[in-house]
Amino acid sequence: MKQVHIKKDTYVDSVFLMLLSKDLKERPDIKDATVTMGTPMNLDLLKEQGYSLESLKDVTPADLIIALDCTSEKALDAALSAVDDMLAGKKKSSSASLSGTGLPHSKTLDSALEQIPDANLAIISVPGMYAAREVRKALNKNLHVMLFSDNVSLEDEISLKRLAREKGLLVMGPDCGTAIIDGKPICFANVVDRGPVGIVAAAGTGLQEVSCLIDRFGSGVSQGIGTGGRDLKNAQVGGTTMLMGIEALGADPETRAILIVSKPPAPEVASKVVQALEKTGKPAVVHFIGLKTQIAAGLTIHFASNLEEASRWAVALAKGEHIDVQSRRSWPFDQSREEIEALVDQETRRMSKAQKYIRGYYTGGTLTDEAWILLHELTGAVYSNNQTDPAFVLPNPKKSIGHTVVDLGDDVFTVGRPHPMIDPSTRTERIDAERDDPEIAVVLVDCVLGYGSHEDPAGAMIPSIKKAKEAAEKRGGYLSVIASVTGTPGDFQGFEAQVAKLRSAGVIVMPSNYQASMLALKIMEKVTSKPAASSVGERTAAGTAASAAKAGSVPVSPSESIGSAVGPKHILSLFSHGLKVINLGLESFAKNLQACETPVVHVDWVPPAGGNPELIQVLDRLESKATVDIEKANAEAVERILSGKPVLKGIGIAKDTVPGMRSNLFLHAGPPVTWEKMCGPMRGAVIGGILYEGLAKTEAEAEALAASGKIEFSPCQDHSAVGPMAGIVTPRMPVWIIENETFGNRTYATLNEGLGKVLRYGAYSQEVLDRLRWMEGELAPILQKAIEKHGPVDMRSLIVQALQMGDEGHNRNRAGTSLVIRELAPYLVMLDEKMEALSRVLTFMHQNDHFFLNLTMPSAKSVLMAAEGIPGSTVITAQGRNGTEFGIQVAGLKGRWFTGPAGIVNGLYLPGFGPEDAAPDIGDSVITETSGIGGFAMAAAPAIVKFVGGTPEDALRFTREMYEITLAENREYKIPILDFRGTPTAIDVRKVVEKGILPVINTGIAHKKPGIGMVGAGLVKPPVNCYQDALKALAEAYTR
Repeated sequence: MKQVHIKKDTYVDSVFLMLLSKDLKERPDIKDATVTMGTPMNLDLLKEQGYSLESLKDVTPADLIIALDCTSEKALDAALSAVDDMLAGKKKSSSASLSGTGLPHSKTLDSALEQIPDANLAIISVPGMYAAREVRKALNKNLHVMLFSDNVSLEDEISLKRLAREKGLLVMGPDCGTAIIDGKPICFANVVDRGPVGIVAAAGTGLQEVSCLIDRFGSGVSQGIGTGGRDLKNAQVGGTTMLMGIEALGADPETRAILIVSKPPAPEVASKVVQALEKTGKPAVVHFIGLKTQIAAGLTIHFASNLEEASRWAVALAKGEHIDVQSRRSWPFDQSREEIEALVDQETRRMSKAQKYIRGYYTGGTLTDEAWILLHELTGAVYSNNQTDPAFVLPNPKKSIGHTVVDLGDDVFTVGRPHPMIDPSTRTERIDAERDDPEIAVVLVDCVLGYGSHEDPAGAMIPSIKKAKEAAEKRGGYLSVIASVTGTPGDFQGFEAQVAKLRSAGVIVMPSNYQASMLALKIMEKVTSKPAASSVGERTAAGTAASAAKAGSVPVSPSESIGSAVGPKHILSLFSHGLKVINLGLESFAKNLQACETPVVHVDWVPPAGGNPELIQVLDRLESKATVDIEKANAEAVERILSGKPVLKGIGIAKDTVPGMRSNLFLHAGPPVTWEKMCGPMRGAVIGGILYEGLAKTEAEAEALAASGKIEFSPCQDHSAVGPMAGIVTPRMPVWIIENETFGNRTYATLNEGLGKVLRYGAYSQEVLDRLRWMEGELAPILQKAIEKHGPVDMRSLIVQALQMGDEGHNRNRAGTSLVIRELAPYLVMLDEKMEALSRVLTFMHQNDHFFLNLTMPSAKSVLMAAEGIPGSTVITAQGRNGTEFGIQVAGLKGRWFTGPAGIVNGLYLPGFGPEDAAPDIGDSVITETSGIGGFAMAAAPAIVKFVGGTPEDALRFTREMYEITLAENREYKIPILDFRGTPTAIDVRKVVEKGILPVINTGIAHKKPGIGMVGAGLVKPPVNCYQDALKALAEAYTR
């Protein structure tokens, strides 16, 4: 039985996917398992495997897919339970960083920089379709970049490296797997001694091989810079990173000799490389793998014919010594001729006559190239997926023919699975699949150690090697297996242990990949009785360009500049000031650096905008094609919000004070809604409002009037007002008057009725109406007189104090209410009012902990209104819910609502009620979160969790998460437990969409039927489409 299970918005990296898949496949009741992310390519693969199209129709790239072929429902349940356990363990590991244990984690690059403000390198190993965006962000944060990701377009590489060059920053990549900076191994790198040889390599395992050989030859590496394969190969890229690396090594006092490794560069790039090396004045060795044309160079430049020779030469030059290159070329082996001949005889004497081909199964691309180029040069007939001769490119990379040397790290093998240096199964499956081929005589393998690689690469391939050897013996033959181990004694896998394991399995281990390849050729000469095109032991400098080494340099136009536009100072700083790293993608890279005692933060990266290509394109348009300066616009919006100072001016009657108010207009919470679409609580509040206004005598009359069209409805926020829950404001109602003293704008809100059966929850009994009329006739006039005696009340100051006393300004207002009472009580008792009336006023305020809410709401609205109408600003200036829809507005599109369906609040319910009783999310009180308090300030009010659910740790987590989607920290509103950090303020709709983090809102829960009232409280997140639609509209309005 085949079934697909989807875990929405659950992104994990390829290594974790491998572990999940491996665990599931090892279960006896699982026939097959595929665990992957929901990218279009992966969906196509699942469809090919026979999984249901219907079950995959709503999948996004941010969704985790578990596709299982199991024997029973019981096996399915057990497998899914195991997946849940592994995911929970990963989440727990990530959460541990919040308490200061384990690897530090963050959700975004921005928050990672808060943990390491002086970070200097970003390692990026996210899927290629998203990589360029992350690189651009890192460069704009002045970080050097190690770009492990592949499948990055040429256009993106060119533009990114151009930006990096302007800033004097390195972009090592794309598809760059290895670097050694300041002695620290990055990604796939080995533990090598520090020393005088600086390396720049457009070859990942090439850099690993030469650095390990340099270490083995008694020297060390100053810096090892990777460039990515296209850096030299493509003339448009122009060797940007290579040239910047050479310039930096030339200026680095620790580097005495420079080693360059690359596949053949574009001719015009080759001349620049030579010129750059000559300009350093330092001796240099160049190995352009497989280059057949000659390059002219000065006396300080030496051209090597293989990776081992390049390493030996660089070590000698760094010491100021000379080596006899020709003698090594005439006999490439460390062993004597007698020893090699004996070894060849040992390996060939039991082979059958049918055995005549070499098969190379490589995990390293550069080692693959060195092997096939050497063997093809000497045999003239080696197939490879890396071949440059179209006649010898494997028709099917997954099937060997003749002499084949295959790069198993090529993209065709890594779709939906990790690189074979991480997951050895790619190679073992290939060996297993071809072991019954009777024509295989020699198998060549690499065994690459170091950080990033599998913990036991030798041990992982030995079972398959043994089975292949056994299969050959059963056919009456013998299979020779030759390996080289790229590594050092410092690598955690243990160099000697890996060599010993291979030898115990009958594998010949040679000192280098070059010697392994040459031994394979020696064996083939013996087996076939045919000497190679150039016999082993008689090779000269032909084809290596060594004959041109003294021919003089190729001039470079004076108008051309080599290296960085600002010089190597930033790269030299990277070399000398110690790595401080932010890692996006494969978590193992961060763990490796942590093991090296390198400061590192791992970003729990997820695809931007949920992986939605349309939204990513919109984000990119706003970044690169905006017709206004969005950052400048947002800076203005932020400053207006932060500098706002709300003060309470008094109380007025709605029809006399609220803009646009008239006798037949009722205001409501949230975006526009008609009577027909109103939810139960809002309908009840409208009926109550009509009865309160005296426009009808009965519920039936009120309902008929509401449906008749004679009563008009409009959002509170379109009239500078806000209303909690249903938010109904009628003409007669008294309203608070708040003025933003900084900008002069005013906002309004009704007085809070308290809890229980109240109008805002849809109740309209006589008790409710009597309370409203008392508030109009006694409460409001008395409070107005007290405010007149007091003078304007500084609401900002009261909110500041309330936050420091345990309120958050939305669902916990006890401190704020107490502060208002303390502020007004001395003036209340001075009034010429009956003591009974004053007692009723003070008692009403004292018994209503939410009294302060209707003051924080218009205070929040007043500061946000000041940012409305700033062209290009992406700051959210309004949010509200009407029980049917949730809506938002953004500063750059003043007055325009973007809506989506209102959700059900997840929280705690009063006894006797549950989720089935709840109305959808309702009320303008979300304006508090929009301004930076409420749910955004939950860390200031950990006790709130007793009301809305969760733990005090959750309250801290929610606040921390909101910093990810805001542009500023409030200068006034501080959170004591976060070292008086300002509350997260100014929500940026771009960040909400890009990061997939929705604003958190804590709120009350109304019963779905009118009149019953509050049934609980909890947390709710709004519909994402509001933010997506607003983003699209901004792009439409402000991009070309």
